[in-house]
Amino acid sequence: MPSNTPNLSLYKKDPVADGNDTFNIKTMLNDNWDKIDTEVAAKETPTGAQSKADTAETNAKDYTDSEVEKISSELQENTIPIEATASIIPMPSAATNGQFSDVVLRGNTLFNYADNGVDYANWVIAGSGTTKGANGIHLVQNSTNEYAKLPTNLQSSTQYTLVYIVKQKDLDGTFVMNGYESIIDTDINLPQNLGINKVLFNTSSDTTNNNIKFVVPGNNTEGKYIDFEIYGILEGDYTDIEVGKLAYGANSTLPVRIKSICKNLFDGELEYGYIDSALGINSDYDTDTAFRSKNYIPVEPNTQYVLSTLTTAPKSFTWFYDVNKNAISRTGGMNRTADIFITPVNAKYVRFTLYSYDNKTSRDNDMNALKGILQLEKASSMTPYEPYKKSVVYLPPIGRSVGNVYDEINVSEGVHIQRVIDDVIFTGADIVSYQNNLTNVDVVKINIPSDMKLPTNSVDGETNVFGKIEVPYQTDPPADYVGKYNTNINNRFWFFVPKGTYTDLTDAQANFPSQALNYQLAEPIETKLPPQILQAYKDGTLYVENAYRDVGYVQGGKIQVANNIPVKSLENVSLIDKDTGALTTIDLTTITIDTDGLGFTVSGGTEGQYYEYVAEYDSSLSTIPTISAIVDSTVKDNLNSLNNSVSSLNKKANMQDNQIKILNSEVDTMKDGMGNLSDNKVDKIAGKGLSTEDYTTTEKNKLAGIATGANNYIHPSTHSASIITQDSSHRFVTDADKVSWNSIGQQTTGQVTYTDTIPANSALTKTIPIGTGYKEGKLIYKDNNTNSVLRGIVFFDNLTNTAKSSITIADSGYTGAYRADFRSKILDSYLGVLADYENSVFVDNAYISGSNLIILFRNTNTSVSKSIKVTVDWEVVK
Repeated sequence: MPSNTPNLSLYKKDPVADGNDTFNIKTMLNDNWDKIDTEVAAKETPTGAQSKADTAETNAKDYTDSEVEKISSELQENTIPIEATASIIPMPSAATNGQFSDVVLRGNTLFNYADNGVDYANWVIAGSGTTKGANGIHLVQNSTNEYAKLPTNLQSSTQYTLVYIVKQKDLDGTFVMNGYESIIDTDINLPQNLGINKVLFNTSSDTTNNNIKFVVPGNNTEGKYIDFEIYGILEGDYTDIEVGKLAYGANSTLPVRIKSICKNLFDGELEYGYIDSALGINSDYDTDTAFRSKNYIPVEPNTQYVLSTLTTAPKSFTWFYDVNKNAISRTGGMNRTADIFITPVNAKYVRFTLYSYDNKTSRDNDMNALKGILQLEKASSMTPYEPYKKSVVYLPPIGRSVGNVYDEINVSEGVHIQRVIDDVIFTGADIVSYQNNLTNVDVVKINIPSDMKLPTNSVDGETNVFGKIEVPYQTDPPADYVGKYNTNINNRFWFFVPKGTYTDLTDAQANFPSQALNYQLAEPIETKLPPQILQAYKDGTLYVENAYRDVGYVQGGKIQVANNIPVKSLENVSLIDKDTGALTTIDLTTITIDTDGLGFTVSGGTEGQYYEYVAEYDSSLSTIPTISAIVDSTVKDNLNSLNNSVSSLNKKANMQDNQIKILNSEVDTMKDGMGNLSDNKVDKIAGKGLSTEDYTTTEKNKLAGIATGANNYIHPSTHSASIITQDSSHRFVTDADKVSWNSIGQQTTGQVTYTDTIPANSALTKTIPIGTGYKEGKLIYKDNNTNSVLRGIVFFDNLTNTAKSSITIADSGYTGAYRADFRSKILDSYLGVLADYENSVFVDNAYISGSNLIILFRNTNTSVSKSIKVTVDWEVVK
């Protein structure tokens, strides 16, 4: 019967069984030939096989070469650059312990176009269930057509980023930014993630309904809701950088604290008590077994952490808090060596409570033990304990940005560079021309500021006017330029308004609305700061925090804060001893912060006392700076270790080689010595010594002729000083030199009282004879008109005619050259920041000139003479 071959499945007949069958050309020949042809075509020819082999060899070589190059590159890469615009920056995995270099922070300016109003007063809500208030919007779904909308002033056909936070929700459908009667054309389904969300949207070409509107549509069950806040509306795409809650209008970067922390985020500070299980706040009830973390610990949202105790004794609960330190939720409750958890999406901080087993004694023992072994780390499992380490720097206000130009502080070098000017307000009074003869628009023209970088006719990004878009210069601008502006080579701002908006220049000057402007300076302004060092830690984290450190003094019963930045909370307050600079920590429960946050009161504080304080302020007042730095990598450690090992081996090999050389040299020396002994030996003669004479007869006779004691020299007991030669290491000291040296550090003090009148805008010079040789000193002056109140301290020297530092109360008063280091002098020396005379009379300068102390009083009032009655205590040092 017929069958098929095993490999190609060729059809064949059995000659015996099928011998009488009709021969079929198709099945017996053609089909079989087709199968053979197909299989042959699929087989590789020798030429093709060689080509594939060559290609494979080339690819393997290329891969090997690239991997070798990659490894070589990695070995040569000893440092890692870091750049981020974020409040929490994890160290790269390859980073190691060391010191950051080239630490630079750039200011960022963000314009927020969402004006929520106080307690969301500017929002319009509809329906019976939707509400608004200090916590934002509570938006519900029901049959009464609920919505919440915010009137805006957005540009047409422009891209914006909506930044909002979802606080709570109970939805089974969508959350929508509504396109009906709003600034957008179609609905946008918004993300509902708990925490901060960012969404891009484009405005309509028609701005008749200039508002943003939110609804919970009917695809949700009735009664479903969402609680949210609008953090900001920003022109452009900001989806890739961290953006927090912003105030309405222009926001720049205020003072910040940069904190570098090691792998272990727990600072080791524990206190008695527990965190209330329902409210997440400290409980006043002190149980016998509870203790808790004292401080809020910053963490990243939606991130896994491990709280490890390395013992099964404590039971732990971890609380999560948002950016305002409001409790979100808690986890834990088990007795275990490690509590592993993932932070909520809106978490900013954590704290924890620990419980001991039995009583206060057990609690105290556990708390003291855990201070040295407790660890909070960003990880998926517990790792070996590492003691808490941190490195902190405080920075003054960093500044602004416009386009791609930034103010910046170089922390490592100690310099602040201002490239962008603070908000400048144009008003109608600044208008120099009004043009109304163009086809499509009228133009309000204002001269550029004198210190601004000269503009071009294009959109160069060197300016930013709040609420307006910059457009390129055109001789006959189109109608869609209305509401926009440009700068041009005529060195003017052109603001475009609809035809007929103003009748003439006078009308424009009277009614044109003010414009807030940032612009790039023609010449940057550099200010020196004290350089600061920031340490880096392997597996550590960088934190950028809204906090600053400063010094204030009690005036009128309270301490006014610096920079006019409202204080949200105080981390630390210390009394400064004005004589020694020593700090005494103040109990924070004795301090009351003013309602507006611009000052605080210390219970028991007295007038004129000085305090150093660390303050936190609301993050909505400042933007997040962009930080860049360079940190050493583990590759460098590995290379150093390898190099050290190789160097050690080389040293050992060299030592062994040198020892062999020394031995060979000693053997050669011994051989030479033996040869010399053999060549120069004296043969023994019977009856004699080595020779009859060991020197000549002439020498023997000469020695016999020397008298006894002929060389008995006696050195004289004294010498004349004139025969001694002096050099740089051997000098004579005179009696006058001794007197001069003994007078070094000698202090002389005195007191003098002056009663004078200083004419307007004039100086008064006083001379005090003090004698010669004095190098530096200080003076303290008191105002006798106000019961001898201490008014100022001045340090001076005899090197230049400029006081080292002069410290007065008011920045609005006279500002001499010494004022540039005002703040650092306070922090370094704790000199007094003391009251002045009606903000116009100062000790302007003091210095030593020859044998006199010169004091210069100045009246900076340009119109009124000022009387002084002042006592000056002075002290000079040789």
